[in-house]
This record gives sequence, structure tokens and C-alpha cells, in this order.
Amino acid sequence: MRIRSRRAFTALAALTAVAAVTGSTGLAAPDRAAAAPRTPDVRGVWQTDGYGTAVVVGDRTLRTYDTTAVSCLPGALRAG
Repeated sequence: MRIRSRRAFTALAALTAVAAVTGSTGLAAPDRAAAAPRTPDVRGVWQTDGYGTAVVVGDRTLRTYDTTAVSCLPGALRAG
């Protein structure tokens, strides 16, 4: 991109600086800043791409299943 005038260059530089500062400081609402970070919920069924494995994650359990196009059998891993 070619900038044609010094004024346009200065405006672009100022805009870039403002965007960099506000993006890096993460200006958030005060109530969100005070809140404790939440752990993402990973419970559910997860399927791996290309490995034929499904993983079922519960509150305190984990179970794998070996899958094919026509079947689903309990896997070797069971925890919890």
C-alpha cells in the first residue's frame, strides 16, 4: 500500500498506535476485570480426526471408544 501524503501517513500511524495500545491492554468493563477466570467446560463427546477414537468426558470421568464406519467399541482408556 502506497501512502500519497504525509498527513495520511501521520493519521495511519496514529490509528495504528491507538489500536495497538487498546488491543494490548485489553480494555474490559470493570465488572469483567474483577471476575475470576473461568475454566472452560470440556464435558461432552469429543471425536478425533483420523484416529477412529471418541472420548467421553464427564464431571470426573473419561472413557474412550474405538470407532469405525460400522461399529463403536469400548476403548482401552477408562478413568474416574
